[in-house]
Amino acid sequence: MNAKNEANIKVLHIMSGFGGGISSFVKNKAQALSLSGIPFYVLTYDEVDNGFRKSIESTGGKIFLMKNPKTEGFKQFYKTVNETIKSLGKGLIIHSHIQGYRVLPFYLIAKKNRVERFIIHAHSGLLENEKNRVVNKSLNIEKISCGKKASISMFGKKAVEKKEIMHIPNSINVNAYFNNRIQNTFEPDFLQRIKGKIVIGHVGRFHPVKNHSFMIDLIQRLADLNISFVWLFIGDGALLTEVKAIIKEKGLDDYVLFLGRRNDLAELYKVMDYFVLPSFYEGLPTVAIEAQASGTQVLLSDSITEESDLGLNLVEFLSLANKDEWISKLSKPSDLKGLNSATIQNTLVDKKFTNEESARLYLEFLKKERSHYEI
Repeated sequence: MNAKNEANIKVLHIMSGFGGGISSFVKNKAQALSLSGIPFYVLTYDEVDNGFRKSIESTGGKIFLMKNPKTEGFKQFYKTVNETIKSLGKGLIIHSHIQGYRVLPFYLIAKKNRVERFIIHAHSGLLENEKNRVVNKSLNIEKISCGKKASISMFGKKAVEKKEIMHIPNSINVNAYFNNRIQNTFEPDFLQRIKGKIVIGHVGRFHPVKNHSFMIDLIQRLADLNISFVWLFIGDGALLTEVKAIIKEKGLDDYVLFLGRRNDLAELYKVMDYFVLPSFYEGLPTVAIEAQASGTQVLLSDSITEESDLGLNLVEFLSLANKDEWISKLSKPSDLKGLNSATIQNTLVDKKFTNEESARLYLEFLKKERSHYEI
């Protein structure tokens, strides 16, 4: 998107850590808007990888590291945040991916530096405690969200009803899903493990919210039923070692592959019969959109927002209280393969889930050309 930055806009994204959906959102927007004339800056506690850094620098921006108040004291934290905001000068928009009481220091430092526009972004459908919601609602901010459930969680129902929130889809790079690549890039051992079996996949960090104990129960029950299947765990996280140990203890190693973090997700989705996400809560999970872009059948817990369904007849929302329903679906190969790729592409464009269309919405919001959008 090549455009002159007439308003002299610059954006500072504040994110507590690197990795996951928030980093993907910022990186995708930076890449899509690299020619817009709007520099992106990032303020974070964590080091970032080279790909993320290059994406930010492609806009003319840079990465700033802030001191963690828990380990280095509030004075050092305040100094790094204040100096960063002050150095960026006029025309600065702060886009905070931190909410609730934790956003207050950033908000107050921004006001001290006369920053006029401060955005809070709701990424999660986790029901915030009331104090956090009161903070979000009471500040003089603009509101962005990935979906209605996250909006209600972070800002309350009235803000949704009054159309005060700009919903911006967690977008994907569609080129990765429609380039006709096939799974012959996989290792022969991997292809042999999945050959002739029902392939079930989960992509996500190893974190309590993803409900790994539920997935382990499903694996155990499928094994007890002598179903010929393989379960792919794709991702990393704090609970990885624990989950591996449980799988080994239960003697389920032959049914499970731990693939770690991968850069070939678009290809991995295509070998799956089912993508499963039995999370306790989500905002709007990008992985569910990616799986649908691949034409893969998606099974989601019914706690996940309905906007995750693109309307391609690929998604089912199932109750976590009814494991029999999950087992019934997973016990037989998916019969939903082969959906027309043009239909999927057109749907992703229409619903603004491509990087380009999502970035267009974001640009309109930054330029004050649009203040509200419903997914």
